[in-house]
Amino acid sequence: MYFDGSSTFQGGGIGVVLKSLGEEQTFAYKLQFPCSNNEVENEALLVGLKAARRLGIKRLKVFGDSELVIRQFEAIYGVKNPNLAAYRAAVQRIMKHFTSTEYKVVNRGENKLVDSLATLAIKFVLKKENMTLRVKKQPTLVQDELCFPQD
Repeated sequence: MYFDGSSTFQGGGIGVVLKSLGEEQTFAYKLQFPCSNNEVENEALLVGLKAARRLGIKRLKVFGDSELVIRQFEAIYGVKNPNLAAYRAAVQRIMKHFTSTEYKVVNRGENKLVDSLATLAIKFVLKKENMTLRVKKQPTLVQDELCFPQD
């Protein structure tokens, strides 16, 4: 699982990618509540863990570019901020559902996809509460030709 979060004056956004046996699922969420950059990173981690749990994943490797967040969950760094402590407690509760977990701090270059998802989520203008962003892999004209062959 790769995760990343970003917080700007426009709001927060998170990106999560789950990879398993050649399959990949991507998630982007726009956050419409005030939060610091560290809180956004924690939110991304928690959302990713919950998605992995819902998918029935039992063994998990977690990759993120926030050394602070990862080291706090490994209990290498302490947590003083009450909001971050609440995230840590929530993550510890959900971790009980996995048989094994590993954390790894990666450089930003290895985290480009989730960083892009987080940035997209921030910039995406919502017209209604739960919009879905779909990605098309073929032009509509190509799909029409496949469905309706020309004479």
